[in-house]
Amino acid sequence: MATYECNEDLPAKVTGVLSPAAQTLYRNAYNSMWARHVMPLRRALAVSHAQAADRAGWAAVRRLYVHNGDAWTRRPPAAGIARAADNAAKARRA
Repeated sequence: MATYECNEDLPAKVTGVLSPAAQTLYRNAYNSMWARHVMPLRRALAVSHAQAADRAGWAAVRRLYVHNGDAWTRRPPAAGIARAADNAAKARRA
């Protein structure tokens, strides 16, 4: 297994449950992990390179999406993050 060029190349366990945006997030995280060759992580987790990249992909998805039954839905923005974004927008307008 190498990197995924497009979402259509992803395995069914990803495409069958994630939206196109979440699939892209997974693919980018997977490809990034694959390219970095994080050997300490592989040794610590005792997993293969593909398994480490797969875990990184799912971790990225879980940061922005929540699993509700059979569906993955985008998490609402955290209050602190939303407030910081609002403050930044106000500062730009001032």
